Order: sequence, then structure tokens, then C-alpha cells
Amino acid sequence: MHDNRKRLYTLLQVANRELTHARAGWCDDDYRAILQQCGATEKSGKFSASTMTNPQIEQALERFKQLGFKPRRSQTKTAPWRMPRIAKLNAMWCALADAKVVDDRSETAMKAWCKHQVKGLNNLEWATSEQLNKAVEMLKQFCRSREVEVK
Repeated sequence: MHDNRKRLYTLLQVANRELTHARAGWCDDDYRAILQQCGATEKSGKFSASTMTNPQIEQALERFKQLGFKPRRSQTKTAPWRMPRIAKLNAMWCALADAKVVDDRSETAMKAWCKHQVKGLNNLEWATSEQLNKAVEMLKQFCRSREVEVK
């Protein structure tokens, strides 16, 4: 959960920096006004993202996008320690598809299922170890409940 919050804070900082460079006249007051409109309250004399909920921060990010902020995917690849767990999830999902338990064999469908099952999981490539472990265990349980053998 803290990883997602940290990511949202980073996106806010990047959005503010990009808009400062892209929009003439953009200043800290403009940034703080949007935070306030999206639910921020004052902290140490300024409207602060730390007083906002994650949905409020996401709403502020949407406003920044409307003003021209274009978030880019990180150029880094999936961390090596995540790859075996994601592969395990994909293998189990394919076994369920082969057994005709799920209709959509795609990785996109598997990721959507995991996102629905594990609270706070938005993207497997950014997931914490705990989130990935929980997704694996929940999918194992789903396989067992459908009597699908996974190797």
C-alpha cells in the first residue's frame, strides 16, 4: 500500500515539474489550488497532498493530465524478482483456460483477475512481494476449488 502511495506522490511531483516547464505562468500556487480542489487540506501553511486520500490524488492527477501532463511509463523493466511469480500466475491462469474454467486465456485477463482479488494491486509489474504472494495463493486456491492441477 505504501508503494502505491509513494508512486502517486512521485507522479504529482513529476506533473508539477512538467507543467512548470510546459505552461507559461504555472507556479506552486496553481499546483496547490488543484490539490485543494481535489480535497487537500492545509498542513504547515500549504495545501498538501499528504492530507489527501489516494482517490483524491488520482483525481488531481487527472486534472493535471487535462492541463497537459503526460505520464510516461518508466523505462525500467519488471524487477527480476517479480518475473518468476508473474510467470507462475500466468501458468496457473493458462491451466485454468485449458481446463475451460476461464474463457479468456490472455495475460490481460489474468492481470484483471489478480487486480480484483488483491486489494491495492494495480499493476503486477509494480506489485509488492506481499501482493504477488497473495495473488499466487489466491489463484492456487481458485485452481483447487475448480479441481485444476497446476504443475
